Amino acid sequence: MNIKPFALALLSVLLSACGGGASTQAAPAIVKVSIQNGAPFPTCMNGGITLNAGADINNDQILQSSEITSTQYVCNGLDGAQASGISSASALISLVKESAGSHCPAGGNVLSIGLDLNDNGKLDSNEVTSSHYICDGSNGYAGNAGPTGSPGQVGTAGVSGSNGAAGSAGAIGPDGFSALIDIHVEPASVHCQYGGAIVASGIDSNANHLLDVAEITSTKYICNGATGASGAAGTAGTAGATGATGATGATGATGAAGTAGATGAAGATGGTGTAGATGTAGATGTAGATGATGATGATGAAGATG
Repeated sequence: MNIKPFALALLSVLLSACGGGASTQAAPAIVKVSIQNGAPFPTCMNGGITLNAGADINNDQILQSSEITSTQYVCNGLDGAQASGISSASALISLVKESAGSHCPAGGNVLSIGLDLNDNGKLDSNEVTSSHYICDGSNGYAGNAGPTGSPGQVGTAGVSGSNGAAGSAGAIGPDGFSALIDIHVEPASVHCQYGGAIVASGIDSNANHLLDVAEITSTKYICNGATGASGAAGTAGTAGATGATGATGATGATGAAGTAGATGAAGATGGTGTAGATGTAGATGTAGATGATGATGATGAAGATG
C-alpha cells in the first residue's frame, strides 16, 4: 500500500489542533489517531492500515486501547497486471474541519479515505470510499477560579463630564436655635495669672436670648500678658504756642491803713516884723518814719486762663 506523505503530514497537524473553541470552561480532551500497519482479513483482502481514533482522556499524548472510540480500515488495492505495467492505486487520506452541526454538535473533523484513481495526488470527491467524523467533545465544567492577579496600572483619568443641571431648591427647614457668646472679665486666677476675659459659647436651646449655664458647650480664656518693662522716655515735644492772655482778675480788698508817722519838732517863732513880702516857702521837713505795713488783703480771683 502506498500512502502519500503530504496526506500523513496533514493528518498529524489537524489532529493535534483538534479541540473545543475558546471558552471560560475547561478545554475538552484532545482527539488522537493512531495508525497501525496491517488490516484484518477479510475486511482488507490485500492488507492495509488500521486507523484508531479517540479522546486522550488521561492527557498522556498516547491513544490507549481503552480510549479508542472509532476504528477505520484503509485497504490496499488489488494488485494490477504487472505485465501490462499498470501499478496499483495509492491510498489517500483527507482530513477537513467540520463545523458544528448534525454530524458533530461541537464541531470536529471529517476523515475521508479513498484511492487516488487518477494519480493526481489529491483525493477527489468521486474517489472517497468512506468518511468518518471525528467530533470535538463538549466543553467541560469550568475549573476553580485561579488566584487573583496583581492590580494593573492605573489608567489615565477620563475627560471630566459636563456639570449636570442644578437641582431644584429643597424645602426651607425650620429655624435653628441661635448660637450665643458670653464674655466676662476674668480676674487674676489659675486660669489667667494676670487676669483677662472668659468667653463662653453655646446654643440658646430655650430661645430666651440668654446663655444659661446649662447651655454652655465651650469655654475659652483670653488672658492678659505680664506687664512689660517701661519703655525709654520719648523725645520732648516742641513747645506749644502761647495761649491768649486771660482776663484780668478782680481787684483784691484794700489793705488796712498804716499808723501815722511821728510829728517833727516845731521851728522857733520869729519876731513879728512888718509883714514883709511873703518869703519863699521853707524847705520841707524830713519825712517821718514809715508806719508798719498793713495786713495783706485777700487774693483776688484768678483770671481766665489764656
